[in-house]
Amino acid sequence: MSSEKFFRSKTAIVTLFAACFVVLISLGVRQTFGLFFMDFNESLKISNTAFGFAIGMQMLMWGITGPIFGAIADKYGGHIAIIGAFIFYTLGVYFLYTGPNTGIFFQIHMGLLIGIGLGGTAISIPMSVVGKHFPLSTRTIAMSFVTAVGSFGYFLSPIFTNFSLTEFGWNYTLFVFCLFLLSGLVAAYFVRSPSKTESVEKTSDQSFKEALSEAFKTKSYVLLVSGFFVCGFHITLVGTHVPKYVIDRGLEDWTAAAILSLIGLFNIFGSLLSGYLSAKMSKKIILSAIYFLRGVSIIFFIFMPASNINAFLFGASFGFLWLSTVPATSGIVAHLFGTKYLGLLYGIVFLSHQVGSFFGAYLGGLFYDLYGSYDYAWYLAIALSVFAAIIHLPIREEPEFKNLKYKKILSYLSKMDNSQSDIALVSNKKLLETGTSNLLFVKDQKFFTPKKDYYEGNTYKFFKTKIRKIFKKDILLKEIKNYDEILLIGSGKGVASVRTINELKWKRKNLKKFKFLSKEYDAVINKCNSYRF
Repeated sequence: MSSEKFFRSKTAIVTLFAACFVVLISLGVRQTFGLFFMDFNESLKISNTAFGFAIGMQMLMWGITGPIFGAIADKYGGHIAIIGAFIFYTLGVYFLYTGPNTGIFFQIHMGLLIGIGLGGTAISIPMSVVGKHFPLSTRTIAMSFVTAVGSFGYFLSPIFTNFSLTEFGWNYTLFVFCLFLLSGLVAAYFVRSPSKTESVEKTSDQSFKEALSEAFKTKSYVLLVSGFFVCGFHITLVGTHVPKYVIDRGLEDWTAAAILSLIGLFNIFGSLLSGYLSAKMSKKIILSAIYFLRGVSIIFFIFMPASNINAFLFGASFGFLWLSTVPATSGIVAHLFGTKYLGLLYGIVFLSHQVGSFFGAYLGGLFYDLYGSYDYAWYLAIALSVFAAIIHLPIREEPEFKNLKYKKILSYLSKMDNSQSDIALVSNKKLLETGTSNLLFVKDQKFFTPKKDYYEGNTYKFFKTKIRKIFKKDILLKEIKNYDEILLIGSGKGVASVRTINELKWKRKNLKKFKFLSKEYDAVINKCNSYRF
């Protein structure tokens, strides 16, 4: 079997690199706003609550406009959505620099304009466009590259910002940010959605409304949306309020910048590892572990004695977990529903993230102004870690393809005699299951089953206990002729032997394993009581 090419087209290469640069600029600028608080407090008379509310509003607008920019990217192209968003982002920073920038104007510029800009330039839209260029087998890895490079912006930006604020002041630093954002706007032109000939998936005839309806009827999607709320609460609470928190605990202001830089540095490794593991193992287990470990990291940070060493350990550990949720979360969305409406559907998941971000930013500032400390905000963050770790466990990542086209499958099945025929579900030239059954393939007296992307029914699980070993492998259409028997396994039929597959010119060679499994099945069925309905 030949290995798949990582890049399927030149557009994929350019889009990946351009998206990485866009996210580096967007997230790099966004990460440093907490470092401006002391200057804003002194020069613009911005209180903790006002600053927290502005950042919370920024997060909320980021989330609200994410699905809108996602829908624009899905319909008109990624570059259109991202360029438009950069215009808002640049205007927000520019007006903070030039003024008016106090009172309600501070909320408009910091909260509204920058929030809208982040909706189309930060992680979700560039990454969803990248995801459209890559097949299922490499999609999470490609997405993790975007996250990792954005993390490098997290690492560099606090270092530059801390230096610039000290040497030149907050006005000059914001002016430089405007230049950075203009360079991101230029790069956005090259973040292109794949053409029909470059697409890695067959074009779906599913409508916009059908995609939304299917998503919200899927329990796993709703759980994913709920869990991402916690991610937003965590990272915005830390990014916004840690600078003030460490100073209150007697540490130097440069320690806060060091923490944010360490978060960015270690997030590179965490994001890449998450993307790699998401292609190898269950994404929901990865997410559950990340949220649980975040709670452990926060407990260490707030209960250990205040010191630079403990602060740096927190920055490294929390940074490793910072955006490592993104490849796995977006990977599940793309896996469940395909990539046609990935910008929209991941944008909705990200909206939940930003609602959590709003509460992380606002409640952190509110609790501080009410009680004189951030303790209650940290306790809430720990409780949410436990909540998120638990609710990701029931997420069902399979069956992706049967869920995706279930109505169409039923329409095909209704037109045929299901006692005589069935339809096969195929993805990337690999046979997965049928419309009604699991599949077992027999060659040289050995059993084989697809490697992944199918749902194991109860009857199939029963037969697994009767078969000494089942080998998992990709069942390629071009290799079907090598199999002696193909068996249908389902609750409605027990076990049935496929006689022919006309389209592939396959015909069964014997019935040896069919007879063996039929005997095992009949022995159990004959012991069951029968009831008349």
